[in-house]
Amino acid sequence: MKKSTKPPPSTGSTPEEIYMAVGRALSWWEGAEDVLMGLIRWLCQESEPTAFAAYVASPRSRRTAMLKEVLQRYEAAFSREELDIIRAGLKELDQLAATRNEIAHGHCSEFRSVIDGAVTMSGAYLLPSLNEGHWHERDMRYAHTASTIADFEAQVRAVRWRIFEAYDAARMRRQEARNGSGYKLDIARQICRRVELGQMTPLDAERSLTNFIGTNVDPSPEGSSVGTVSAGSLLRHE
Repeated sequence: MKKSTKPPPSTGSTPEEIYMAVGRALSWWEGAEDVLMGLIRWLCQESEPTAFAAYVASPRSRRTAMLKEVLQRYEAAFSREELDIIRAGLKELDQLAATRNEIAHGHCSEFRSVIDGAVTMSGAYLLPSLNEGHWHERDMRYAHTASTIADFEAQVRAVRWRIFEAYDAARMRRQEARNGSGYKLDIARQICRRVELGQMTPLDAERSLTNFIGTNVDPSPEGSSVGTVSAGSLLRHE
């Protein structure tokens, strides 16, 4: 495995500080994963329950790829800004995943290093597992302290919050539209957005709206029963 080019902190932590930092960091990582699961549940569970079940059962790399595909399919449910925030957040979490694995699989050890009479490392560190590099050798490709683990936690919490805010804004907008007269206009907006994104032709959009009006079937990703309104009035509002 590639060794880190960044020198390890010269002052370590106490074992108790390491254990506490690891627990907090991994809990917040799971919190970020939970937000992503809530996002794909909202988009898929009603209309595509099998896709949601497959997401839950998949390894993280595959879950990320699935979520990207779902976001592309249901772009119309979000504003451009919301999509940009969510996609940037996914990219950031992908970049943080390697550090998450270090923290999850590292070993807390007391370590002291002296080079040319100077102490370069002293204290408790989260290091690679004993046999990861060679037999009874520690590969020093990383050496986390409570402080560096806390930095990771802060990054994860910030990304998690940004994704949640963007996803929750779209979710609440849909819910408010369903609860009020704006629901029908929201459906028309989504159909027009799909035309804009090239996911639907104008003719298909007209047919979808006609089907929506004639059968009271919601053509949006989630689907719902609604009242009747004319296609002309929907398109005029857009």
